[in-house]
Amino acid sequence: MNNVKKQKLKVKKDSASRVKRKGNTKGTGLGLQKSLKKLKKKAWKVFSIWVRKSNANFNGYVACCSCGDQYLWNSGEIHAGHWIHDKLDYDERNVHPQCYKCNLKFNWKKATTGYAIFMARKYGVDEMDKLRKEAYLKGNNYSIQELEEIIKKYEC
Repeated sequence: MNNVKKQKLKVKKDSASRVKRKGNTKGTGLGLQKSLKKLKKKAWKVFSIWVRKSNANFNGYVACCSCGDQYLWNSGEIHAGHWIHDKLDYDERNVHPQCYKCNLKFNWKKATTGYAIFMARKYGVDEMDKLRKEAYLKGNNYSIQELEEIIKKYEC
């Protein structure tokens, strides 16, 4: 009986030491993933502010590219919305001011139609096709260097 307790205790010690080793990110690439994640988050924050601020009028109001409603650029009611989602997150041609309602699909038909009309007027259909192809090839794969350049370019 005493022998069984010792074996169970030994197993628990082994599993605890494994957990400890899992937490060590040195040499595993996990530290790199964490810094990439942090850089993406910072790049998005900086870029999102730039998108909204740079499209605001002299009073600080910016129009939603989908429905045309206007909000203060820093009110929380206006987002930096993507035309092509989960791709080209930091491409100026793909991200424009979009109100909370349109961006979060409360009015999905109006928002997608409005965004497509906005894109066609601003860039033309050929540029929209080009952007779709770039989105397919690039996706959201950004290197640390690219993210640092984005942060530097768009920081106000």
